[in-house]
Amino acid sequence: MLPKNFTVQFPLPKDLIECAGYIGMPLLLQPHDNNEMDLRSNPNIFRKKPNPLVYLINYINNNIVSFVYDQQHAKEIAFIKQQKGP
Repeated sequence: MLPKNFTVQFPLPKDLIECAGYIGMPLLLQPHDNNEMDLRSNPNIFRKKPNPLVYLINYINNNIVSFVYDQQHAKEIAFIKQQKGP
């Protein structure tokens, strides 16, 4: 879409941005990032993932709160279950 000698016409990036502001149609961009495709297709490249301990800590913290609530409110929970029926 850009001419081959656009660096001569627009020596500074601000000149190119200013000229692009006067275009009356939308600029069509690629729907995906080319680097993202390499990450998906090349098994030798990988994105760093969080440490599995983070998932374990979140799991434990979320479940401990639930277990404590269940223990502290056991009578209320049993009463609600009894009200709902089988």
